[in-house]
Amino acid sequence: MESLRAPWPVAFFALLAVSCGRFGYEGSVGADDGGVGGDARRDGDGGSPIDGAVAPVDAQPTADCLAACPTGTCDGNTCVFQCAAGDCAEVACPAGLPCRVDCPEMSSCPDAIDCGAATSCEVSCSGRFACASGIDCGAAAVCTIHCSAQDTCAGLIQCRSADCDLTCLGGDSCGGTIEAGQACAADVSCTGSGTCPSVTCPAGCELGDGCSSTAEGCDQC
Repeated sequence: MESLRAPWPVAFFALLAVSCGRFGYEGSVGADDGGVGGDARRDGDGGSPIDGAVAPVDAQPTADCLAACPTGTCDGNTCVFQCAAGDCAEVACPAGLPCRVDCPEMSSCPDAIDCGAATSCEVSCSGRFACASGIDCGAAAVCTIHCSAQDTCAGLIQCRSADCDLTCLGGDSCGGTIEAGQACAADVSCTGSGTCPSVTCPAGCELGDGCSSTAEGCDQC
């Protein structure tokens, strides 16, 4: 009796079609699985940006920020200065807004950074020789400064009356004078080699080579 099976070429190509339909697009590049289409600036757990990367600007700008921050970028209501090598001469934050200054490349932010009358100010110096000419917290209520690469923050750092949080991690970072004696609270951490040769803290708030707001009377903010 004649066989009812299809000739082998027909069966082979039918099986091949089914296989392509099942497996042809699984694991494709750009899927939301952390592959090539994912955020290459983030670390392995999808958390904070990797060292030296500029923090993302992804919030819708407010009208107030757009009006007051013509030379920066608005991340919501925060005026952001994103500075490549040699960029951002004499940064001046606008009044009445939070301000963020990102200096992730070698020799970025070569001139003075003035937080002015910003409500809060955050300065990140993660490229070698970045932030070379001083940082002034101005009238900001909260001033946060990160000097994480070697030879960063070489100039005078003035906390003024801010709640001042300064971190000097890179070797020979914060090589100038740090004036935090009038800060309502000063936390100055100097853990890199050769950091912080000259620090003035609020009276009685010295800790090691830096300052701490944890002792009694050292947090007046």
